[in-house]
Amino acid sequence: DLSNSGLNGEIPKSLADLSAIVS
Repeated sequence: DLSNSGLNGEIPKSLADLSAIVS
């Protein structure tokens, strides 16, 4: 669960997951 990443709290978790994968 990347909801705690704090990088982009306004984007959906699905996009947060993609962002983490790309990083």
